[in-house]
Amino acid sequence: MKTNINVGSSIKKIIFDMLLICLFILCVMNNRDPDFINYENQYIAYGTGQASNLLYKYEPLYACCGILFYKLGLSFYQYRIFIFLIVFCVFRKVVLDYAKKPVFVLLCFMIFPFLLFCVQMRNAVGIVFVMYGIRFLKSNTKRGNIKYIISIMIASMFHEMCFFYIVLVFVNHKNFYKFYKWFVMAEFVFIYTIFPAVLRIMFNITHNRRFWYYNTDVPPDVVIRHSFPVLLLVLLLLYCRTPRKSVMNKCLQTDELFIRCSLMSCSFILFIKVNINFSRLIYFMMPFIIITLSNISSNINKRIVKNDRYLLRSISIAVVSLYFILLLSPLQEESYISVTQAVLPWLK
Repeated sequence: MKTNINVGSSIKKIIFDMLLICLFILCVMNNRDPDFINYENQYIAYGTGQASNLLYKYEPLYACCGILFYKLGLSFYQYRIFIFLIVFCVFRKVVLDYAKKPVFVLLCFMIFPFLLFCVQMRNAVGIVFVMYGIRFLKSNTKRGNIKYIISIMIASMFHEMCFFYIVLVFVNHKNFYKFYKWFVMAEFVFIYTIFPAVLRIMFNITHNRRFWYYNTDVPPDVVIRHSFPVLLLVLLLLYCRTPRKSVMNKCLQTDELFIRCSLMSCSFILFIKVNINFSRLIYFMMPFIIITLSNISSNINKRIVKNDRYLLRSISIAVVSLYFILLLSPLQEESYISVTQAVLPWLK
């Protein structure tokens, strides 16, 4: 019996690796989206010393890698292969270490947000380091928190927006769900009152154009459309949380940690009121949320899902499919042409 299980696991791992290699090839072959040209121009600017000092200051690791590859005489295309090699190696490690159903997680990732990973390279490499760093929070120790913060700093040196995830150090708070309620309320007040002014002040101090670019006002209908699926995820995650009086074995402890990390990540969707680009904070974290839901479906013992282990997986598929429809399907013509058709040109 054990032999069959091992053979089955080996076959699933082979399938996982083959799918991942196919996705990697699709990523590195993509050179049609608008971001490719922008990244290439930035790479040349790094190598020739024409880039703004602000770029070195706020994302130094990405800049240093670009300078090194340019000085070695390598093209941007070769540099891009190197970056995506990091992304997929770390992503593979994360999924295989965290997920009980890695092939299922990868299939959901293929639906959404894989196409965004292909286009937004810096976000992709930053978020995989964030997801990798969550393992350090399991120990619930000062040393573990420091290791997590270091992983966030590394991620932020590829994309500054990853610094937001530093708040995940609070997931081990003794009264987390009470803390989470007050955190979301404070976040809501901060975003709708103070945050736009903070962005303006940061722009005046640093002259970093991103602070000005991110300070817009998104229409309410767009905010609702992007927020509704996340609200469903939050309600589902709150329902699946481990009861206080449960005996916390190692498996349940990990599930509970992942639920808390997913909840904290979902709270970032509030920032899209300021600028739609903040939605990346939740979209790029979607693979981790899918890992959380698929793991829970193997352990949960509650009313609704007690007798249906496939319910949470079905909901996971529904959420990523809904986001694909809302963001990358022909319903969103601009994104469909610039992202979906750019990566998958045979759709034209």
